[in-house]
Amino acid sequence: MIMSEMKGKDCFFQIKEINPDARIILCSGYSREEDDELLKENGLSAFIKKPFKKDDFCNIIYEIIASV
Repeated sequence: MIMSEMKGKDCFFQIKEINPDARIILCSGYSREEDDELLKENGLSAFIKKPFKKDDFCNIIYEIIASV
């Protein structure tokens, strides 16, 4: 969610503008609940909090692919 050039929220909306059907997973060690809710309302596929285990990330990817 926090990057040097652009915030994750801004990046999310730019990707969705290019491809509204894009499935997006956001990853952060920091997040604000109001941002999370806004992104979920606008099609966020998943959010994973750092640090996370490889298996947890793989499970999220599987769930997103399986939901198509």
